[in-house]
Amino acid sequence: MGDRKDGYAVITFISTHWAIKAQTVLEGRFDIAVIPTPREISAGCGISVRIAEASADEACVCLRENGFADDVFKCVK
Repeated sequence: MGDRKDGYAVITFISTHWAIKAQTVLEGRFDIAVIPTPREISAGCGISVRIAEASADEACVCLRENGFADDVFKCVK
């Protein structure tokens, strides 16, 4: 997934249901990877989406347009 030198974001969700739905919505539109939520992040259900930092804001907008509320959390590393 992309160049490791580039920053990435981790999008977390409040439930596994929303994480799986996000995967369905984002695949094909963005280069994503479904990953276990990093230990440094205590919020969420344990499943996250890793995405290039440059695409994270657009992906969050896409998720909100597809029924996700403000329960989408973005962490940039």
